[in-house]
Amino acid sequence: MDRVFIIVSSVLAICTLTSTQYIDAECALHITGAGRTSFFDFNSNTLKGGPNGLGLSGQCITYEAINQAYIDARKRINVAQTNKDKWTAQELASVGELLLDISIQLTKNYGLSYEEVEQGLPKIDTSRTLIREVCPAFLSNVECRPGKYRRYDGLCNNVRHPTWGASNTPFSRLVGPLFSDGMSAPKVSSLNNRELPIARVVSRTMHPDEGYHEHAATLMLVAFGQFMDHDFTLMGTPADPITKNEPEECCNRPPSLKNPYCNEIPVPGDDYFYSKF
Repeated sequence: MDRVFIIVSSVLAICTLTSTQYIDAECALHITGAGRTSFFDFNSNTLKGGPNGLGLSGQCITYEAINQAYIDARKRINVAQTNKDKWTAQELASVGELLLDISIQLTKNYGLSYEEVEQGLPKIDTSRTLIREVCPAFLSNVECRPGKYRRYDGLCNNVRHPTWGASNTPFSRLVGPLFSDGMSAPKVSSLNNRELPIARVVSRTMHPDEGYHEHAATLMLVAFGQFMDHDFTLMGTPADPITKNEPEECCNRPPSLKNPYCNEIPVPGDDYFYSKF
């Protein structure tokens, strides 16, 4: 069965819920602690059953709730359904965009914390949801077979975690991302929730271009610097799933016409380099 999990860091995992047979059949994710549950119908103000109805604490996100979030997200995001083995980066990006939209809906509907988003959502078995319609086959139940040569796509380099290091898979960080809304919005100050200083100002202040030549460093400095540079500057730009074009110009468009992925970095008027352009 195809499996793709609602992810922030694209961790492939399966959550086995064993509290009761009923919860295992209905709950996609059971979270301890107080909170909203999809067993509670907020429209009719009635409790349909589930963890709270069985005397268990916590909240439940059902497969039905995830399916509804999927249906809502598909109204906004176009994803090509395909069963082929080879996916392009653009096709995978559209699936990721869809999963992000679903994750944002679940986070808002159930008031999930950062820890619940990072550690809970990746455990949902989406093979039991409508999300399986767009699951890439190469990320689902990879079977590693002994052979003379390794696979060219990087799969099965780690037999315990077959997708680690494979092509078209996310590059995981040592530290998880911290977004202001827990999902995708730019980070704000933890002290007063205000916007952080402009990235260009921080860069210019902390790393001024003084033309200093370091004679004691080895070539490892160059290699690591190139690694970091490519990580910053060669990030994929979301493309329209229909036209395959990159988003339109962000800076000079009115807010109502901007692409939702626009996140401009303002340039101070006194910037010694970029103010010339």
